Amino acid sequence: MFRPMFRPMFCSALRQHRCIRTVVQDSHALSALGCASSLDEFDVHFDTPLGCGAFGAVYAGRHLKTNQDVAVKTMSMVFAPTQGISEPSDLEDGVLQEKQVFEHILESGASHPHVVELLGCFEGTGEEAHRSGLELPEDAVQEPVHYFVMERLAGKSLQECIEQSSGFDEQEVKNITRAICEGLEFLHQQGIVHRDIKPMNLLYSHGSSSSVLKLIDFSHAGVTPPDTSVEAAVFNKKLGTAGYTAPEVLLDMEPYSAKCDVFSLGCTVHAMLTNMCLPRRHPRIGIMTNWPESLSAQGRDLMSACLALRPEDRPSTTDILHDPWLR
Repeated sequence: MFRPMFRPMFCSALRQHRCIRTVVQDSHALSALGCASSLDEFDVHFDTPLGCGAFGAVYAGRHLKTNQDVAVKTMSMVFAPTQGISEPSDLEDGVLQEKQVFEHILESGASHPHVVELLGCFEGTGEEAHRSGLELPEDAVQEPVHYFVMERLAGKSLQECIEQSSGFDEQEVKNITRAICEGLEFLHQQGIVHRDIKPMNLLYSHGSSSSVLKLIDFSHAGVTPPDTSVEAAVFNKKLGTAGYTAPEVLLDMEPYSAKCDVFSLGCTVHAMLTNMCLPRRHPRIGIMTNWPESLSAQGRDLMSACLALRPEDRPSTTDILHDPWLR
């Protein structure tokens, strides 16, 4: 099942307020949030969501103790009726995946300039959000709500920038592609496969320079088992966004690997060069593209490799970063 932005999970047993983890990231000048255990420790602006998804929304907030600007992502069945979705299993999957990534990254203490900074997560109830100004039905205030706290990014999404500019020139696309690949390489080195790379999941922290572009949203992400290469085919859930999902994921016939992110990257580059047009799949011809005539042969060759039908024919993110087109 495909979701526009978040694809969250719900765990009914975790109804107590329980701090999972928080982290200090001095490299990004982020203040310590302490061990936040409830929404009461934050001033959250529930009247103006920064973005909405299948099971909740992201809101601007501020950690009261440290005065740190944050973004608070909510996931709960409380929000499902407004989106016309009511499957608890979808929520359970999304929260589990997001929480695994948060815990994995926070435990490692690692961060990257092209990946949104993860600060912590905890469970609470709708009552906390209701007290903070979020309008909820009376019978929903005691429902479990999962809160994910991260750095606040004030810029636009890559998709918004593409649509406003009617597509980018090749040099700008190179710069953005390098930023995305560097973020993806970091995640893959951490054993994390994003599984939903698309322009809407790339956000500028401010302005529109590729240097401040960051990967967001881990509700589709998967963490490889310990001592398992990220190139190993270990995933089997059909996740992603229509138009960006790799063929091996859609076929649902065998496990797939991090190479699914490379295919989605190729689709994203295609969108940047063609004002949000995407490659099409033909049952006999295969992947049909519409690259602009101005695209260099090097760029065309690399992106054609990224969009290869077979994952073993695609380059890794490290290969892409060493390709002459980006060098």
